[in-house]
Amino acid sequence: AAGADLVLIDCPPVLPVADTLALSQFVDGVLFVCVPGQTHADGLRRAGEKLRQVGASLIGVVVNGVGVGQGYGGYGGYGGYGDTNGARPAAEPPRPAEVATSS
Repeated sequence: AAGADLVLIDCPPVLPVADTLALSQFVDGVLFVCVPGQTHADGLRRAGEKLRQVGASLIGVVVNGVGVGQGYGGYGGYGGYGDTNGARPAAEPPRPAEVATSS
């Protein structure tokens, strides 16, 4: 980790597992990962409050599991600019994430 620009630590959910709160005190920031339809706003609020109580810094939220073409939020869809005659490019399948391993 000494030569890395960024180190991500995957931890269990904040509410049911105390280990995550303990680890949060030794990192620069915490990033929530949530899934629409599975993660509830009340749970996010409570988890955020528990992190604040131990002095952790919440740096952001990743919304995972939203497919291409699915609207998320109040707009419901995206408009385009230019002359496409309504044609949309074919969606590329997601590529697996690259994972670094220790040597």
